[in-house]
Amino acid sequence: ALVPSWDEPTVTRVDHDTRVTARGALVSPDGRIEVSWARTVLIDGSGRIRVDEVASIPGELVDIPRVGAVMELAAGMDQVRWWGLGPHECYPDRRASGLVAVHSSSVDAFAEPLVHPQEHGARLDIREAEFTGPSGRVLVASDPSGPLLHMRAGHHYDLDLERAPLESNLRRRDTTELHLDVAVRGVGTGSCGPDTRPESRVAPGTYRWRWWLVVDAPSNAAGGAST
Repeated sequence: ALVPSWDEPTVTRVDHDTRVTARGALVSPDGRIEVSWARTVLIDGSGRIRVDEVASIPGELVDIPRVGAVMELAAGMDQVRWWGLGPHECYPDRRASGLVAVHSSSVDAFAEPLVHPQEHGARLDIREAEFTGPSGRVLVASDPSGPLLHMRAGHHYDLDLERAPLESNLRRRDTTELHLDVAVRGVGTGSCGPDTRPESRVAPGTYRWRWWLVVDAPSNAAGGAST
């Protein structure tokens, strides 16, 4: 297993802007494998949040599930509207069936009825995604300069899916786990049928991406915001 190691974040303030920089790594016990990561968060005077990220995946890790950010949304943020591929589940090796448009759904409807719980429900090439509920609104967006990011949202943590032998063993959480990824693996493991093609896997290397975040309280949620 890789052991996490994090540096103390640094915070700087210039005029009405606040910048937070954090760095960390996942290191194997023998020190031979290290996944490094850095994030710079800029909060401007209007409350918009710009996030710049870089992650380095070493050559020893030739086939990993994803590279990106993960966050937890408050209970009740169950309605989602996104501009990207959909309306159904899309992965790199199934993107041809998706349509780029503005789609709407509930987070519950993202779940696929799989007998054995596993990765599911991703939507690719997200320009913007908006989650709403009694707690207000959360808007995430890819930066216009690219790359377009990928999204998966659900009422189960990744660890829940890993530990549950059957769908009936899953217990729905009130909160939503949201993945916003710069790279995600295609479906298939080779356990029954062919494995995912190499071009649809997440390869080692250095990944850089930028994304935006806007959080509105209930009184402001209807006002709209733009990235």
